[in-house]
Order: sequence, then C-alpha cells, then structure tokens
Amino acid sequence: RNRLYYHRSCLIGLAIEKVQAKKGKWQVWQEVLDNIEQFEDMAKETLKQYLARDDLNNYLISVYDITVVPERFFQVVADLNNGIYKKKRCNPVKTSDILGTWKWGQKKLDSINRYNIQNHQGPKNDNDRILYDLAIVVRHLDDFKKYQSKIKAMDAERKIAEKENIKINYNKIKTVSSSNDGLDDISDVLDELI
Repeated sequence: RNRLYYHRSCLIGLAIEKVQAKKGKWQVWQEVLDNIEQFEDMAKETLKQYLARDDLNNYLISVYDITVVPERFFQVVADLNNGIYKKKRCNPVKTSDILGTWKWGQKKLDSINRYNIQNHQGPKNDNDRILYDLAIVVRHLDDFKKYQSKIKAMDAERKIAEKENIKINYNKIKTVSSSNDGLDDISDVLDELI
C-alpha cells in the first residue's frame, strides 16, 4: 500500500516507528531521516515547477487569447525540463525561466508575428504560433539569463551605494525658525484657559 505524506512531521513519525521496530527495510527509513532536508528541498522544487507551469499556462491563455494551450507545447516544455530539445541533449531548463524569458521578450514576439502576418509567413493559427514563439524563447534563454544577472549586479551595486550614502552631513543641516502665528507659548494659552 502506497502512502503519501504531505506533512513533514507525519513522514518523520512513520520513519522513527520503522527504524525503532528494526523490521523489514528499516535502513531505508533511516536514510529518510538522515536526508530529510534534501527530500524536503526536492519536494519544494517540484512544487515550484508545478506552480510555474500553471503560471505559464495562465499567461499564454491571457496573452494569446486562447482557451486551451496545445498538449504538444507542454510536451516540449517537459522535454526542456529534462534536458532534451529537438531530440538532442541540452541543459535542463526550468519552467520559470521559460516564463520569465517569454514575458521579457513578449514585445519582440509580437513584432515578429506582425511581420509574419504582413509577409504571409510564419504560423497560421494561435496554437502554431505558441510553438513558433517557444522556439524563439528557447533560442533567447541565455540572453535572458545574462539580462537577469546584469539586473542582479545593478541591484547589488545600488544597495551598496545606498549604504554608503546614508552618512549624514550635519554641517548642511539648517535650522528653521518657527512662526508663532499669534501664539507666544503654550503656557500662555493654558494660563488663559484656567
């Protein structure tokens, strides 16, 4: 019987029971206890991929004004996740990187589509266009990663510059005289009331 555990504490509890009983394959459960952090990281990464896939699906449906993203599209994305593109080995690509590159290059993709329509070239419908645009996105993944690293470097430089510029020059601070507007002192006002 297969058991799925969605709570870390439930999995740890079962593993402790199995290890203490020392029956069956208790060594496997000991390995689970020893590597629980690694398994948790793997589970988080898998969950992130599912959420990124859902975000990509929603993005494509809204931008391309379609009701269903073609199944072939997600087959290609799954292959990219596994490090395969056009039946050739490549570095595995995260779905979140595909989505980020797609959003980053959407204006260029739209201009390519307009050019293709004017010149009677390119894909004939939105489903074909999504696959066509995916090929362009894959070709520009490295450009997007370079762009991201530049942005991160600029943010780091900006944060360092902000920390250095926090020093206050007290010589430049001016005193501001306040106008009384007819009120000399708060104690005078209180004396008048009493």
